[in-house]
Amino acid sequence: MTDFVASADIVKEPGIGESSTPYAITYAANGDTWTILSGVTVASTNNAAIFSDFSNNRLTNHGTVNSGNNIGVQFRNGNNGVVSNATDAWIVGLQTGVWLGGTAGTTSNTLDNDGSVVGLRFYGVLFAFGGGGVFNNRGDTYGDEAGVQTSSSAPVTINNDGSIRSANLGVYASQSANVVITVDNGAKGIIKAPTAIKSGGQGSVDLDNLGSIVGNIELTTAGADHVRNQGTITGEARLGAGSDTFVFAGGKQGAVFGESGADHFEFATRLARKKDAGFVADFTTGEDVIGVSRSLFKKIGKEGPLKAKFFTAGNKATDEDDHFIYSDKKDALFYDKDGKGGAGQVLVAKLPDGADVKAGDLVVIA
Repeated sequence: MTDFVASADIVKEPGIGESSTPYAITYAANGDTWTILSGVTVASTNNAAIFSDFSNNRLTNHGTVNSGNNIGVQFRNGNNGVVSNATDAWIVGLQTGVWLGGTAGTTSNTLDNDGSVVGLRFYGVLFAFGGGGVFNNRGDTYGDEAGVQTSSSAPVTINNDGSIRSANLGVYASQSANVVITVDNGAKGIIKAPTAIKSGGQGSVDLDNLGSIVGNIELTTAGADHVRNQGTITGEARLGAGSDTFVFAGGKQGAVFGESGADHFEFATRLARKKDAGFVADFTTGEDVIGVSRSLFKKIGKEGPLKAKFFTAGNKATDEDDHFIYSDKKDALFYDKDGKGGAGQVLVAKLPDGADVKAGDLVVIA
């Protein structure tokens, strides 16, 4: 294990008679570390600027890493590597900014970004070769094809408190069966692209949004996707095949489509303002479920299927136990905390025309 410091520029170009450019920095052993100082440029004009095939390597960048025709930083086959990109630091690749590989099926490498990571043609960050890992983003990440792409047989966790941007896909999660890609978009986090989050492969996505997602969500896999929104989603959400869950937790979002499978639409934490109320754009009675939280809705009984006495169809409560009212005239579900009393109805969710919600479609959750 050796610690190296780049205190002056390292720039590699093809030599006479050479068709390719060597890497500017190549890791030589397990456990080696490199630190690039502020104001220093490490670049390769025709290859990855920094390359490793070893494990337990660490890169700390305070300067600029640039590949003129390839990948900025490539940790290809090793495990347990860490790339740290400091505030005001840059990692840029014509193809991809940072490539994190690793052994298939392992949770292997970590990227901490407080600066800027850019993939001009393809991906800002790519988890490849089946290896999983963690991406902690507090800076700016951009990839023309995808801000972050996962192609993995191991879990990947994306913790975003910065910005992830793309001209096409913000986060593209393509993973093996039973593999979960976790996206935690914090209160300051922004994910922005025409399709902000998209899934492929056979696994599932677990998304918790407290910040801003600008663009559509398209989860097309057969896995059990889980989305919880306390922030803002400027676009529609499509959950695809499988038994998926969307938790309306007081945020604002466009239409939510459960699509095929027995889906759960849950209302917890707090209700959104009337104009921002959740719109469940497709609902199949007897198959899909509306979950209502005991911590949010009072006097609705124990956890489990809602008792029929707490539900009515029509325009208003008819007795003191009618706490949930489905109006086919308004295509909406309402809550009345005191039934036929002095309190008014509160809009819970907007529903598609002809949803025909029954008491048996509601389940009381914690």
